[in-house]
Amino acid sequence: MIGGATASGKTPTAIAVARKLGLEILNCDSGQIRRGLAVGNAAPTPQEIEAVPHHMLGCVPLEEPYSVAQFLEAVQVVLETPGPDLLAVGGTGQYLSGLWRGIDPVPAPDPKLRAQAEALWMSLGPAGCLAELARLGAEPPRDASNPQRMSRSLERAWCLERGDAQKGHPPVCPEAPVFAIGWPREDLHRRIHERLERMLPPWREEIRRLKAQGVSLNAPGLQAIGYKELWQAPEGPLSRFVIADIAAATRQYAKRQETWMRTQLPSRWIAASDTAERTAQAVLDALG
Repeated sequence: MIGGATASGKTPTAIAVARKLGLEILNCDSGQIRRGLAVGNAAPTPQEIEAVPHHMLGCVPLEEPYSVAQFLEAVQVVLETPGPDLLAVGGTGQYLSGLWRGIDPVPAPDPKLRAQAEALWMSLGPAGCLAELARLGAEPPRDASNPQRMSRSLERAWCLERGDAQKGHPPVCPEAPVFAIGWPREDLHRRIHERLERMLPPWREEIRRLKAQGVSLNAPGLQAIGYKELWQAPEGPLSRFVIADIAAATRQYAKRQETWMRTQLPSRWIAASDTAERTAQAVLDALG
């Protein structure tokens, strides 16, 4: 697996690694998996896809909700199809974590059960809530004095008790080595800004096509960074404030991605080089 922050060079590095090892690429980016959002999500170019076949790319309609469990089920189908081994690549930490450790069943929010939990807190306090969680065999929240966390823990436990939970999934590749591409913070920010400047003209054209197709801004697939800002921007020159907002949100997202790779996965960090080939060689050297 190869992960890391947006604009870190995951795609060209992965292509170089895949070509060396005779692999194909499994997309693990929740934006790139959506149909029609190739530009705004910096999806691999047609030339890159021609160089190395990609899977799970541009295959989910914008209007459909899509969960990590659905992603893992689809990956299982890909893996059962004869063909070369796959290199998982992307910036969506939950997809990478799901492949590596699986996901537990997660109950959907239930306002009625949440109200019951809040009432239990009001009547019996933390001790009564902990006793109920113990009866259910559920783990208490780390901060048992926090009423919101306690209420959510009770809500989840009651949902699981009645068998009402979203589907979980076992790990798909728990033994896979995990690499994260790292850049010094200033260099990564520079790469983010330079890529944004290159992307803006074709990105705005992509949004015009989506509007012409009648796509709604509320579509689940359009929640990625930048789409809302550009969707609502008038035609003509973009305000520098719009560009600054997108850049700032992207920098914050990059930080969250790096934090996820450090805390949620057994990542081996690879210092990025000036070319994708050199970064790929560092990955190959780490593989031994």
